[in-house]
Amino acid sequence: MARILTKDFSGIELSYIMIIISFIAFNIVAFVKNLINGTVGSFLAPLGNIDFVLAILYLGVLSSLCTSLLTNYILSKIQASKMSVFSNLGTIISILAGALILGEKLYSYHIIGSILIVAGVLGTNFLDSK
Repeated sequence: MARILTKDFSGIELSYIMIIISFIAFNIVAFVKNLINGTVGSFLAPLGNIDFVLAILYLGVLSSLCTSLLTNYILSKIQASKMSVFSNLGTIISILAGALILGEKLYSYHIIGSILIVAGVLGTNFLDSK
């Protein structure tokens, strides 16, 4: 659907709409959950925690916005089947961010898995039968 829409809308416009719809949907779900649990008063309480706010900024700006912009841009240039393989690189980015930003340990299975992901992405896109 995004590939079709990139003919009429820019990647930024599509990303903006996608993020707004996600923001509304997830907040409705969270609010209803708080309503059911009787904790509506604490709905905004996490915003008082700086670690939570930083995590939301990281996830919202770096992960979601950048990924959305790049995805919509790529869809305007290549086939969706080839682009979807690139989404697997998000796992590698998460591993690296955890190691570099959060100081998490890298284990051999992280490295082996990352190599397999990169091999899959390269194989899918460059070893095409055409």
